[in-house]
Amino acid sequence: MQKLLILVVFVFPFFTHAVTFAELPLKKQLEIVDHLENPIKKVTFSDFPLAMQKIFLCESGGRHDYRGNVIISKTEDIGIAQINKPIHNKTATSLGLNLYNVSDNLSYAYWLWQREGTAPWTCSKILGLFYRKPSYLLKIYDLQIL
Repeated sequence: MQKLLILVVFVFPFFTHAVTFAELPLKKQLEIVDHLENPIKKVTFSDFPLAMQKIFLCESGGRHDYRGNVIISKTEDIGIAQINKPIHNKTATSLGLNLYNVSDNLSYAYWLWQREGTAPWTCSKILGLFYRKPSYLLKIYDLQIL
């Protein structure tokens, strides 16, 4: 018991040391700087978990355009991810994204999903996939269907 106590007293303080940015390996520093300069991750349809893919299939049929025209709903939901223009266009534009571009539409959808889960999509309720946190989707839903 004394050995364990001595080990905890002498080893524990070493695990609580905070690392400064300068102490990080150069590779990690570059990753952090890149993330800060480029916070939007470029994604494809297959980068999303299966639950989100099902939501996009319900929202837009999995298509960004129809006969050369970008799909826009009566409520101004744009593209494959059906991003609502009145609510999200200002934020998307400030992030350097054009919701009419399929790649940017998916990238914004990924960014939004990371923050709000499936809540912004109407089909999430229809399909019974309404969750506020994306981590729940990744850990539970995808494991159940695999």
